[in-house]
Amino acid sequence: MEIRPLTLLLLTAILTILGCVCNLRSVEGTQLSLSEAQLITRVRRKHCPIVRSQELRERVPPQRPISRIRLALTGDSRSIRVSWESPGPCTNGKVRVKKVQRKAKKSTFRAVVEQPYEFRYRKYVYRSQYFHHALITGLNESARYFYRIKCDSAKSPKIYFTSPPRLGSSSTVRLFFFGDHGTDVEARTTLQAMVDATVTRHYDMAIHLGDISYANGKYREFVWDIWGNMVQPLTSSLPYMVTPGNHEIDPDESGGELGIAYQKRFYMPMANTGSRSEYWYSWDYGQIHFVSVSTSHSNSRTQQRWIANDLSVAARRRQITPWIIVVGHDPPYSSNEYH
Repeated sequence: MEIRPLTLLLLTAILTILGCVCNLRSVEGTQLSLSEAQLITRVRRKHCPIVRSQELRERVPPQRPISRIRLALTGDSRSIRVSWESPGPCTNGKVRVKKVQRKAKKSTFRAVVEQPYEFRYRKYVYRSQYFHHALITGLNESARYFYRIKCDSAKSPKIYFTSPPRLGSSSTVRLFFFGDHGTDVEARTTLQAMVDATVTRHYDMAIHLGDISYANGKYREFVWDIWGNMVQPLTSSLPYMVTPGNHEIDPDESGGELGIAYQKRFYMPMANTGSRSEYWYSWDYGQIHFVSVSTSHSNSRTQQRWIANDLSVAARRRQITPWIIVVGHDPPYSSNEYH
């Protein structure tokens, strides 16, 4: 039995009117093609946000003692930050790090615990897990390491990473730049392509240019957990730097999140550059000075003053970091009506 898109659209609309029954993964045992599944998804998104959230909730895996592991740069070539989430606070959370060479000694770094956050929308209440952050210091530059997280009796597998290069180093830097991600088929395809690329070639970091998980608050805050589990193969082995988009902080498009999830889930090096906001910060890497800005705060005098000061300092250091790269969600000029 073949069901055409127009038929599916009419059927879905009727079911929506009757009671928002939008869990059509197949009709009368017929497997849906990708285009038909996408059609249903679009209708479901528009008419059945609550039902869609319940379906997405079924995709959330059971809670694990250590999950959603992320690396982040600090701006110091001899350090890196490891973050993860746990259902409860790790009373003895720590990260053990060892250089990949014979007779290398292990170093242990304790984690600080950050409390969960709650998100409320009408009668819906979401409570995140606990966040843990460990600052790894004393690394040799451009060296291969592995680390293992311990949270009380639980521990992660060994995870490998490469430490940042010496500041001012002229070594080649390879980056992933991308944005508007989410958890759909296209997002997973993009993620897999990046993970596959790291198998055959070294990449230094990934820079996510906003619109990260598309949780969009309301009844779907748990999508952050789905996204975090999905990207862990990349974020646990490669420094993952983020900049906020409109779907993280704008009142309407973030579904009322207002940046809370962004601030709690990502530990960026704002304090190292005189920034008092998680939304704008900078860091050095090799010969590059990166500046991350919030295009949703383009009229912020505070951000404008910080950018002017940061670029002024960077200009005096051009012999060390001759390249300056500014990253943000919205381009300064665009033909796209949404940005």
